Amino acid sequence: NTLGQVLERAGRRVRDIRIYDIRPRREKGAAPEEADFLIFSSAGGVRAFEAAFGPPRTACVCIGGVTAAALAGREGVLTAARPTAESVLETVLEYAAALRGGSPEERRR
Repeated sequence: NTLGQVLERAGRRVRDIRIYDIRPRREKGAAPEEADFLIFSSAGGVRAFEAAFGPPRTACVCIGGVTAAALAGREGVLTAARPTAESVLETVLEYAAALRGGSPEERRR
């Protein structure tokens, strides 16, 4: 299961933006403006995003501490409790619920 598949099964809309395959993307572009948050699964992904789009301007959810360290000093960085797609999803749901003033259980319905 990929993270995108887990999020879609949980009823979330997913827009998968490929940052890199083997090498980071070189062309510059506009960052996704309508995202409520960005999910990073590697420090390399953070660096590739910043090289392509500049610093993130929205909340970031990281799969672990090493990934979060690549965003050190920025506000709005959340780290999943465990490095799994399910834990990232829990972090996303908790963040979304907090923004909307509800509990994660209410957001899953």
